[in-house]
Amino acid sequence: MMIATAQQLALAYKLSKQPVYFSTVLNYIDKLRAVPLNAGGDMSMGGRVIALGILYDWLHAELGQTVVPGDPGQASYLTAMAATIRATIVAPAAPGDTNLLSEICGLQGLSSSAFDCAVKPVFSHWNRYASPPQPSVAHAYLAGMNFSSVYGAAVGLLAIADASNADVLPMIDTAYSHFNEGFLAVRRDISVDGGYHSGFSYSLVDLPSRLLLWNTAVQDAGDMGQVSEWLPKTIYPYIYGLRDDKSYPASGDNFVTLSTGTLVGSVALWAAAHANDGNAWNFYQEQVRGQRQAPNRYPYILEQLLWPVNTAALNAPAELDLSRHFRRSGQVLMRDRWTYADATLLEFKSTSFISDNHHHLDQNSISLNYKGPLLVDSGRYDAYASAHWANYYTRSIAHNTVIAFDANERFQRPGNGGSKVEFSNDGGQWVGSARQPYPTLEEIQPGAVNAMDGIVNYEYTPAYTYVRGNASKAYATSKLDQAQGFLRSIVYLPAPATASLPIVLMFDRVRTHAAPATFLLHTVNEPVAAVPAPALGNGQYRFAYAASDARAITIRNGGGMLITQTLLPENAVITKVGGLDVHGQVCDQIRADSAIGIGTLQPGGPTGDCRFTVRTLQADNSYKWRNYPPKPRTWPYDDSVTGDIGAWRLEVQAAGSAPAGAVQYFMHALHVADNDLGSGSAGSGSARRLVADSHTEAVLIGTQTVVAFNRDAAPAARLSWNAPATASTILATGLLPNADFLLSRVAAPDGEQLVLAQAAPGSATYRSSAEGVVNIGM
Repeated sequence: MMIATAQQLALAYKLSKQPVYFSTVLNYIDKLRAVPLNAGGDMSMGGRVIALGILYDWLHAELGQTVVPGDPGQASYLTAMAATIRATIVAPAAPGDTNLLSEICGLQGLSSSAFDCAVKPVFSHWNRYASPPQPSVAHAYLAGMNFSSVYGAAVGLLAIADASNADVLPMIDTAYSHFNEGFLAVRRDISVDGGYHSGFSYSLVDLPSRLLLWNTAVQDAGDMGQVSEWLPKTIYPYIYGLRDDKSYPASGDNFVTLSTGTLVGSVALWAAAHANDGNAWNFYQEQVRGQRQAPNRYPYILEQLLWPVNTAALNAPAELDLSRHFRRSGQVLMRDRWTYADATLLEFKSTSFISDNHHHLDQNSISLNYKGPLLVDSGRYDAYASAHWANYYTRSIAHNTVIAFDANERFQRPGNGGSKVEFSNDGGQWVGSARQPYPTLEEIQPGAVNAMDGIVNYEYTPAYTYVRGNASKAYATSKLDQAQGFLRSIVYLPAPATASLPIVLMFDRVRTHAAPATFLLHTVNEPVAAVPAPALGNGQYRFAYAASDARAITIRNGGGMLITQTLLPENAVITKVGGLDVHGQVCDQIRADSAIGIGTLQPGGPTGDCRFTVRTLQADNSYKWRNYPPKPRTWPYDDSVTGDIGAWRLEVQAAGSAPAGAVQYFMHALHVADNDLGSGSAGSGSARRLVADSHTEAVLIGTQTVVAFNRDAAPAARLSWNAPATASTILATGLLPNADFLLSRVAAPDGEQLVLAQAAPGSATYRSSAEGVVNIGM
């Protein structure tokens, strides 16, 4: 708000020339200067420096020689503002806070001979184990407040860098190197397709303004100037990820993020202005500016000043595919139409590296939205490093992925003096001691210490999207096979023959060393089925399925509905967990204001909040279920309160224990529908698992369409299944890529036995794609 206030006041006076606005500007400057230099830590310090820099630069001529009232030396506002900017940048941190200087220079002080770091920090190829230590903030280029801090300092210093403050040029040079060799080098790598690993909220860091700063201040800004190839692409996650209510999926640390916001608008306008992108311009006109509520004209005026678009030079909008793969960030966004109000959006996430900060432990996870969130990334971003954030919200158990509980596993982080801080055991993914929570650019490259496999296959046609992710390395080596421990294959059918709305097929291959795997789905409202679900305690309810019962569960929210069919494991055990003050269930609570770690029990005993339960280690090395509630809202409008917080999860497990090292399989069909406004089961779905050989899983959709998956980790040369003779449309996945295949049919009691087998080159009817897919008739 400090920065927006400075912009609005400066614009108001520039446009109107009314004295009342100038008086208000001077009053605002006085208030900014009156704040203790280190108050609020680096974020507040940087905000004040930016606000002062904007007013200094935009109103430089108007401020002129205006004297600060009551100043003993009769200093002008410009002189006083410059002094405050400089002093704020080098001010020491308040106890328990961080300051700007350490965010710029690393763990060192100010030079005794120049306004700069004592020595230039290392910007690239930093050796974190060097002796003596090398000063650097390279570990924060990927994630951390340093980007904002360095930008804030640069805005203030560039504003005042005239003859009277020429000595600040060395620190400006340091800030430029941080951008060029650090922050933007990371962005060039991860955002090569436009995506970013930390989700929709924290991907928006006002990149266009930060690049515009250097583009106008430096004669040859290179990739930081108008020729940037990656920045125009960053609008595409926001084009593809937009939901029916102008919001975005709750990936990573999430707060209310709308398409009408100024940050989304600036990214769209940058793409239109500097890449002549007609799609970006249309999105801005229709979904950004076109959806804003009058009469707030401030965002529009500023956008036109900063990002003027030559509409005559725009390229014609291209016809976009219905799904897009953002490679390094590991995100695939799939939709069935471009009318946002009634589109079904499926998000799949499997990043090519692991890290901390705003990046969650959510590899191989999904979310689904149709007229409301149906499958959600659950929890609330109540505060960074809160008990809820550290033990539930960022953890795998809060996401639609797979966990494997091992009582001997410890989820720990380094504490003070070589101690270890214990966290909840959710059975999920973990950065671990062998990897870096804040990796450098070099440490996330393929084969490096923080690298993951991520998305290993992606194929799009108008009839389907096929994607396969490998999240094996996201789990501890003691728990999962690191090469093929968790493979998730997804087929998104935007217009299946059985219905007008999409069907999603999801096939998971999980290989743990011993721990049983659990498949998770998170919902806003309570899931229901055709069978009762007696309470087990701790907010858990087990669906009472007979062996022959179809495992189908109905999920409703807003105008949408989802029927989930569990096709594997056979005779699966399904439990729903959660609820707030329902069915008389109570759960032990962890105090929301607990210090970092597993937290302390809330006094007063259990309550009816069971939404965020996770296993917590006890003093006797046993585990108990504890609920980790978020901190209470502290003001009426809290942007951490979104429609994706969720209250329930489904846990799917095999009926019996698997032998140590055996592969565990999960297969689900997700049927999207309009909300029937009912309260019970809405049916069992139209998918049917077919008889197949030991290397194949096949699903019949309706009577005509078969989707086949490879049960093995290695690409298959042969898949075989039985299907009705009417099933003429086939999509076979997991095959050897770029190979020839023959399809043979033999009569069988239940229709036909089909064998899709590799054939000699040039002798076959079908050829697999580069992603190992054979498409027959789709």
